[in-house]
Amino acid sequence: MDDKGFLKDLLYEFIHDMPAQLTTLRADIEKRDLEALRQDAHRLKGSSRTITANAMADVAYALEMMGKNDDLSGAESALKRLKGEMDRLKDFVENHGWDQSDAG
Repeated sequence: MDDKGFLKDLLYEFIHDMPAQLTTLRADIEKRDLEALRQDAHRLKGSSRTITANAMADVAYALEMMGKNDDLSGAESALKRLKGEMDRLKDFVENHGWDQSDAG
């Protein structure tokens, strides 16, 4: 597998896992499980930075800080922004030759 094929596989796995990550973050917020929110958002922030989805990483960081600071006042807005960033990434991958259909 060449480098582009590896990147396509990485993006595919990331995008495939995004709905579950969003569901987990929403559940953390609904349960007010601040430590889980901090950890789950931190993990998403790191994986987002790995694939240079920096806008997504920034929203994940905001959620991480909400968990750390026990302040969920902006959580619903952050989840909406995160969903928008996830949709934007998925659209980019699917429409700009980075989907797995022609992965190496």
